[in-house]
This record gives sequence, C-alpha cells and structure tokens, in this order.
Amino acid sequence: PVPAAKVPKPEPMKLREQGRKEVTSTEKEAEDPGDFAVQEDFLDHLKSLDPIPRKVHIFFKDKEFYKKLPDDKLVQHGILGLMRMNPYWNVTVYDDADINAVIDDSKRLLSEQERKILLGDFDGEGARVNDAFIVEKTDLARLILMYTEGGMYMDVDRVVNVNLDELFGPNARMCLPTSSNVNFMQDIQCSSANNLLFRDIIEGCSKVRLKGGKDGGPLLRRAGWLKPNDLFSLGPPMYNKWIAQRVFGRERIDELPRARAAIKRTDGLIVTKKDEWCDGFLVTPFDGCKAISRQSLYSHYGMKPWNDALKRHWNITE
Repeated sequence: PVPAAKVPKPEPMKLREQGRKEVTSTEKEAEDPGDFAVQEDFLDHLKSLDPIPRKVHIFFKDKEFYKKLPDDKLVQHGILGLMRMNPYWNVTVYDDADINAVIDDSKRLLSEQERKILLGDFDGEGARVNDAFIVEKTDLARLILMYTEGGMYMDVDRVVNVNLDELFGPNARMCLPTSSNVNFMQDIQCSSANNLLFRDIIEGCSKVRLKGGKDGGPLLRRAGWLKPNDLFSLGPPMYNKWIAQRVFGRERIDELPRARAAIKRTDGLIVTKKDEWCDGFLVTPFDGCKAISRQSLYSHYGMKPWNDALKRHWNITE
C-alpha cells in the first residue's frame, strides 16, 4: 500500500473512446427498468458477502510512477487525487512482476496448463519468454483480485475527485458503472471478495483460452501472444456477457438505461452510474477536465496503443 498524499484539487479527464455505437434510449426510459430486474438469487448472494474492503488496485509498469512524476496532470488528478480524497483506503500499484505473481498464485482458480500458457518460460538469463501479452494478463489479474481480495480496480488513466465511502454507502457489495450507453465498464471494477460473478468470468475466460481454438484446443498464439480479436474477446465482451447472465438472467444487455434503473432498485447493494466525459463514476465535472490527458505519462514510459503492438506481432496490416 502507498500512503495518502496532499495534492491540488483534482480535475476530471476525457474518457477513452469506446469505438462502438451507443444503444439508443431516452432519459425518461432510464428511470424505468421495464422488464429488467436484478436476479433475486444474485442479490441474496451479495447480501451474504462482507462489505467492499477499502482497497484500490492499480496496474502500471512502474509502481513508483506517482513519486517520480508528481507534477504530471494525470498523476496529480488520478492516483494522487484518489489518495487525497480517500485517506483511509489502501492503494496498491502492481507492476508486471506483481501481475505475474497474482496469476501464478491463483492455483485454485487456474489450472497448471493455463498458468503455464499465461506465464511462459524463462530463458538462460532468467527473463520471461513466450508469455502472454500484458493486456491479457492484466484483464485476468483484475478479475482475480476482485474475487480473492475485493476492493476497487481502476485503470491508471482514471481521474478521481470523489470520496469512495460516500460513493458506495454502507450497503454496497459491487459496482457496475457503464461507459455511456455502450457497455459495462471493465476499467473500473469494485466488489466484495468472493463475488461469484467474478469467478464465473474467470472460468468463462479459461474455457475460451483453453478450448476455444482449433479442434477444441487452446487459442492460437505466436510467441505467447493471442491475435487481437481473440484477446479482445476475453475482455469487455466476456465481462458484459457474464453480467448479463449472472446479474440479469439474460443472454445480453441491449438497453443499458433500463439495466441501470434496475440496479438502482437494489437498495444500494450495487452502485452504478452512466460514465461520460467529465461526469463519471469517479469524477464530478468542473473546469479544466479536457486539459487532462494520459499522453504525457504514457509517452514518458514509451507506452503506445496495445492493439498496434499485437498487429505488428502478427504482421496484420489492415
């Protein structure tokens, strides 16, 4: 855990582009769940869990980045803003080695075969080779942490200016914010430990990873890395598929406003919000939000869009 820090009042930032068409709806519909309802057995399950622990999990290649770059706007208004607003919450930054350890330690959730596929081998100098692309590992590690430890996971490029205790309230056992009306957000997750939804998602990913390839075998890899579409299928689509099935008893969610309205009738067990530019789940709007970007931080560490790296790896030109 890292200690809380005093920083200037944070400002929100522009959300990443989702690249998919929104589900059409009206604000009036958002107040009416229609035939949407959270499954009673899932609500009973949530009621049996302990409250969300005061833990925040963040992944980044340098776990000291916020100390080295305290003047970066995203750092000021992201992780340091989170600490300032939530001094009683423990914030942990996981680097690549930590993420590997989370996966390697999950023997009761992942088979030896799957952990071997994800973690690869070591060369003669002790460096990992033929391991999975870091995005595949981070998508999985956040699910593991939500199930085994609970708390909140957020991407490093989120801006925070809210108090989490006030956001969640005394009854909350999980959160399901939505990226506008596109889908349930994978880059912010919160839950009590032992939430079966996250076990379902982990098991769903394992099934595809190990049996979704040719003739029912593992997915095709090149030096450990999946093709872009296969990697993406284990991320937001899998996350949203299991939310639809486990939470709502549906095959898919076509009307997010109605889904949010149903969530708001769970007496605070599940917390949701329509997350939009400068008015999100973790940020309230005020002047200056558009000036905050992840570009400076990512450039400092030589980070580029992950999909570009995969396309180069697979020699995909389109």
